[in-house]
Amino acid sequence: MVLFPRTGSQIEIVEAVKPRTVLCWIGSNDVLSAVLAFDQLNLSQIAALMSQPEDFSARYNELLSRLSRATDQVVLADIPNVTNIGFLLDNEDVSRFLGPGEYLPAGSRTTIAALFMIRLGLAETSLLRDPDYVLDAEETKFIEERTRALNEVIYETAARYGLPVVKIAEKFRQNSENPPNYAGVSITPRYLGGLFSLDGVHPSNIGHALIANEFLAVLKSQYGWSAPLLSVSALSGIAADDPFVDLDGDGRVRGRPLAGALETIGPILGISGDRDESTATPISTSLSEQDRDLILTLLDGLRDPEQRGSKAWTQEQIRGVFRKMFRP
Repeated sequence: MVLFPRTGSQIEIVEAVKPRTVLCWIGSNDVLSAVLAFDQLNLSQIAALMSQPEDFSARYNELLSRLSRATDQVVLADIPNVTNIGFLLDNEDVSRFLGPGEYLPAGSRTTIAALFMIRLGLAETSLLRDPDYVLDAEETKFIEERTRALNEVIYETAARYGLPVVKIAEKFRQNSENPPNYAGVSITPRYLGGLFSLDGVHPSNIGHALIANEFLAVLKSQYGWSAPLLSVSALSGIAADDPFVDLDGDGRVRGRPLAGALETIGPILGISGDRDESTATPISTSLSEQDRDLILTLLDGLRDPEQRGSKAWTQEQIRGVFRKMFRP
């Protein structure tokens, strides 16, 4: 549906085309927005950014009603724990990029956006003591509870319509606790851990492949599909070719040069551009002034038009750029 000519919303296209099978994985953005608001990680803002279960229930019921009339086979999926994605960093993760230190208390995390602000010299490490930039244990619990509430809506509404639900949340939890190993690498949800792409939000190639297997299993059990699941050998091949899997363990991935703003500055930041995954070269914990200037020059086009071309950057300007890059 993503590639289909935009002649309406996705549900309108389904109703017009009436395909035999529809895979519907929706709802993550109803809680993910609270995590991606990297400079508003306080409880009041988080609560405002997430959907209320009652509103979500009404919209989800309407969606399933329309899908059930438009197609014969529907497979749904639940919402994974968005507080356990690569976009969020704990103290150990931050120390990989800034050097050893006690940057965050136990149970708290910050975002890659905050880390990049510090790496670019536009903020001090004291930023990691600002509650707007730190997700603490209470806030994490709040997001997780809201996610569980929305998932209950998904399960209950799906049951009323007799539709199967792929338990992505449980699969991600299992993979986090017992990371699978492909191409000799443990695939984890940590930043640059292989499960997510460079933005720490969207799945990598191997992440998508693991998700595909979950959908295929349900299509087989519920609708009699004969398409085989991807084998361990196939998954290892995907991981080996995945630009977001760090094969040599040096904290950098190959990435996709020039495929977007983050992909373009990634090699300068030291998070991507690892062209030789056979030799580990640890990332540097500091950037030169020249590197910082180059990154800011490359990001200049994402500033508001009246700000472009100036060598001077403010925190508000870089926050504006990162909002465009990371927030839906």
